[in-house]
Amino acid sequence: MTKRTGNYRLRAVVATMAMLAATSGCSLTGSKGVPAEAAKVDGMSIDSKTIQSLYNQFANSDQGQSDMDPTQQQGLRVSPKQIRQTALTYQIRVVFLEALAKQRGINVADTENNADVASEIAQAPSLAEAGFKASDIQVAARAEKLEKALALKLLPDVVVNADELKAAYDQRKDIVGKSWKATTDIAFVDDIDSANSLKSQLDKGGDWATVIKSLGDKILRSSTVDISPISPVQKEFIDKVSALKQGQSADPMHFEVGDGSVYIVLHVSKREDLPELSLTDATPELTKIVQDDKRYQFFEQWFNKQFRDADIKVDGYYGKWNKSFLAVT
Repeated sequence: MTKRTGNYRLRAVVATMAMLAATSGCSLTGSKGVPAEAAKVDGMSIDSKTIQSLYNQFANSDQGQSDMDPTQQQGLRVSPKQIRQTALTYQIRVVFLEALAKQRGINVADTENNADVASEIAQAPSLAEAGFKASDIQVAARAEKLEKALALKLLPDVVVNADELKAAYDQRKDIVGKSWKATTDIAFVDDIDSANSLKSQLDKGGDWATVIKSLGDKILRSSTVDISPISPVQKEFIDKVSALKQGQSADPMHFEVGDGSVYIVLHVSKREDLPELSLTDATPELTKIVQDDKRYQFFEQWFNKQFRDADIKVDGYYGKWNKSFLAVT
């Protein structure tokens, strides 16, 4: 990943995770009429506990409770069955993708650590309220890496012409225009006094690691990540960091979590402002982007064909596997 480019496809996947995280907090497996096995994908089993776990994440979130509110106008309410079907469809795709990658000798290590901001900020309470968990982001990131690896193996050489480069340059001002990148320290703090103390000490020139250590268990979690205008995170985080100069800290951000509160402090330890690029300067980066897009388009067509040919059986409790839509309906 370069200074400018971010993980666009992951951001799109993450944006759908709230609807892929699937009813009430009650237990599903073991209930009358509920099968232990939700589906089979080329002989590989997906159990109902997995689907219920996804379902509970969404239904118990603020967004889920709103979307499932029976007082909403008819036609706008999301039914429990729809959420389970969406969750199962997603799980079927992930299982099949993993199997395809394994067949072709492709592996992505689960221990990869590329300081991607999504895996860190996914734990922010505001995202948790929408049904997100860090594991959701990790699954989405792993799936995207497998897709990219498969696409590269299927189409290793991609030719990019001048017209495609010019079109990409005109369309991607988020990459070629003026931009910035900030190495950002993030702390999740237990109470407002400790959060204010952290910011105050940093404003006086205190060392991040030293101050974090001095606050002890008041710091629930801390890390350092790179943030830019195209990072796959909430706009409010990007806006906060954008307004900070190197060495500055944002005022504590307050989030309600259940019956308690968490405060997030952002501190920019390093910032680099990037000038607008000419087409010539941007050509290496744009070439990679166009190649990646063309590979992904090819991969999607190839994958969907494999997916339609797969032996997928869905228990009638959830619905049926629709090969036309590649979804549980």
